[in-house]
Amino acid sequence: MVANHVVLRTSVEKYKPEDASKNWYPQVHSKHLGKIIDNKKKLSEDCNGREIKTQLCKVGDDYRWVVIELL
Repeated sequence: MVANHVVLRTSVEKYKPEDASKNWYPQVHSKHLGKIIDNKKKLSEDCNGREIKTQLCKVGDDYRWVVIELL
């Protein structure tokens, strides 16, 4: 827990690039958390198998896991 926020460390796979036509951010998949959004565009296409820090944040009307840091 960091400043009253849940921050988790997980490995990621299945990088999907941004889709501007659908207004989607890049995203990756975690075995335990599912889809994680890269709203700050910190990941590259070769990030499969890498570890990240992720945090549950409000994105629009929903709460989503977002990338905080690439480890």
